[in-house]
Amino acid sequence: MTTTMNSKHRMGWWRKAKYGMFIHWGLYSIAGGIWQGRRVPRYSEWLMYWGRIARQEYAKLAKSFNPKKFIPSEWVGLAKKAGMKYIIITAKHHDGFCVFYSKLTNFTVTQSTPYKVDIIKALASACKKENMRFGIYYSILDWDKSTKVSMLARYENFQEYFSYLKGQISELLTNYGDVSILFFDGDWIPQWTDAMGKEIENLCRSLQPNIIINNRVGKRPFWVLPRVPPIFFRSTRLGDYDTPEQMLPRFTPTRSWEVNMTMNGSFGYKSWDNNWKSVGEIEKYYRKVMARKGNLLLNVGPMGSGEIPHQIIDRLLELGQRIKNS
Repeated sequence: MTTTMNSKHRMGWWRKAKYGMFIHWGLYSIAGGIWQGRRVPRYSEWLMYWGRIARQEYAKLAKSFNPKKFIPSEWVGLAKKAGMKYIIITAKHHDGFCVFYSKLTNFTVTQSTPYKVDIIKALASACKKENMRFGIYYSILDWDKSTKVSMLARYENFQEYFSYLKGQISELLTNYGDVSILFFDGDWIPQWTDAMGKEIENLCRSLQPNIIINNRVGKRPFWVLPRVPPIFFRSTRLGDYDTPEQMLPRFTPTRSWEVNMTMNGSFGYKSWDNNWKSVGEIEKYYRKVMARKGNLLLNVGPMGSGEIPHQIIDRLLELGQRIKNS
């Protein structure tokens, strides 16, 4: 019988792992940062927002999502060769599209696309076969359910949406075996509260007692938004660890922490962003994080076809060799 570990023991494997793969993949990967011939700035996974795309128009991307070149075992194999010890994939980003089967919405890979494959199930299975820790990203912000597409989105009946969110979390932590990490995001929406975060955290631990949860399940201060990067890092006290994004905090957080970082300027695939960090730059960043006893969650943005860009593969393989030989 599984028993709940205290935080220190629950986090033991994670602190030793040190290095993981973050995967941002969804409908935005098809567009690659381009909408109707126009290059859309900023993170490509925010395409719907920065491109000012109507919900109905954005949803049409689902008809083109058929990633037949997605081979989950190859993704896991790449992570292993890179020296990574865990993988976290976006189950639902801010656009509300789910890469898993859900009874609560039709806006999913299995119901709205020609692909029909439950991506979370496929990748979770591949991770299990290779003894790779598997984690899930889930956005609290959801433009498919909000009154409008906004960074500070509101919901007409938030209790109804909160029930939807709890239902999906229950699906994700019930239908895919052991989930080692749940990475929340989007906590800055006005109607989210710390009390709600605590309720979600308790739900997660009731379903998977030893799961590790990030701080974004709680309500962080508004100014931690990536658009307004802080000089100093602040967090909630919920979850197990802190998540500074795209930066090293000036002062080391007082509890476990993990930097999530891109290799170019976007988390999701962006076809026209060729501003790739060199292997040397990534290695330097990796070593700084390790020296300060943090974790590094290095991002991968696969294309809509299911292929990982060669620029990412090349960097991961070379960095993996450098880490192995050091």
